[in-house]
Parts: sequence; structure tokens; C-alpha cells
Amino acid sequence: MRKSSLFKVCLLCTLVLFPTLVSGCSNGSSDALSVIQSNDNAQIAGLQSALATAQATITAVGTLAMQLTLAQENVSALQTQASVSQLNNSAGPAAPDSQTTPAGQNQALPTNAAASTPIGTPNGFALDTPVTAKALDSSGCAINPVTTFSASDTKIWVVAKAHNLKKGEVFTASWNGTITHQDSWTANYTAVVTCVHFYVQPQMLSMGAGDWTVTLSAADAPGGSTTFTLQGVQPAATSQASQ
Repeated sequence: MRKSSLFKVCLLCTLVLFPTLVSGCSNGSSDALSVIQSNDNAQIAGLQSALATAQATITAVGTLAMQLTLAQENVSALQTQASVSQLNNSAGPAAPDSQTTPAGQNQALPTNAAASTPIGTPNGFALDTPVTAKALDSSGCAINPVTTFSASDTKIWVVAKAHNLKKGEVFTASWNGTITHQDSWTANYTAVVTCVHFYVQPQMLSMGAGDWTVTLSAADAPGGSTTFTLQGVQPAATSQASQ
């Protein structure tokens, strides 16, 4: 009888406590699972953030690489332009070929400096009246024209402005005094206005002291003449072949 009662008491305790035990075990498992899921979510979020940062970095690097390539191309283009410009500047404008005869004939220097066209030839080729000088400026025109020279002067220049010059025009300078001498030159360029000039060297030609006349003319224009005086003790030559 006592054993039966004890068995009933134990059975009753089991029935009462079993749901509590089951509930406790269930809650423990649920809490552990929640902790694991929370940790996994945090790791996934961290990985996603790192991936987004990496993608942004890759995009920025790609943009910088493209900008660097464009900058290099621009620098290369500028260097090419600078090289071409430097080459053009160092080459300079083409100058006519110089031909020097025993009398020292020298071709004109091309220029497009503004100047008035002689009256009567507003649209065609014309040649101004020549002048004589001891020196020329950088454009080949006379500096301080003079009409008196010394036999010791290095050169005597005759200069005239040509208007509407065309390539192929033939110019002639004729010197007449104690001797006669002639030089010619064919224009190898075109110009609106330019100074055509020739020179002689008194000592080289043995030019005698006295009055001289020089005529500067062209095939398509009459040109003109001017006179000058050569002073000094240089003896006059008896003859001189025209050149």
C-alpha cells in the first residue's frame, strides 16, 4: 500500500515538472540560435560593406586611370605642337639665293612693308626712283641716302622700291663713271612692295674719283637713275668690261 502511494507521488511530480523542463530546454536552444543568427547577420553586413567599399575604390581607380590617360594624350599633343612650332621658327622664312659677281651684286630682301604705289600704276608692277647709300636696314632698304662717297668706302649701294613684284622679274643696275659696269638679278619671290638693291666696291672695281650715274631698271618697268660723287685719290681705270 505504501509503495503504491509513493509511486503515485513520483508519477505526479513527473507529470508536473516535465513541461517545465521541456520549456527550459526549448528556451535555451532558441536563445543560442538567436545569438548565432545575430553574429552571422553582423558578419554578412560587414562583408557587404567591405564589398561596397572595394567596388567604390575600383571605380575611383578606373576613373583616375582614364583621366591620367587623357592627360598623357594632351601632354603628348602639346609636345608635338611645340616641336612643330619650334621647327618652323628655327627654319624661318625662305630667303632668296644670293649670287655675288665680281662687282658685289646682291639680291633684294623680301618684305611686305606698307608703301604707296607710284602714281600711274595703281595695280601693276612699278619701280621707284633709286637712291644711293652706304648701308641698308634689316628689310634691305637704304639707311640715310647720300650722294657723296669716298674711294675708301667698302660698298656703294643703289636701292629702289619695287611695287607688286612678281617672281621672274629681271632687274639691272648700270654704273657709269670712269668705268662702266652692269649687274642683273632675277626675282625669285613675289611681294606687294620690296626694296631691290645692288652694290659695288670702289677699290675692287678701281672706280675713279668724280661724278657717277647709276640706273636701276627692270624688264617691265623703266626705273630711274641717280647721280653720286666719288671722292678720293683712287686713280681712274682706263677700261672695265661690263658684267
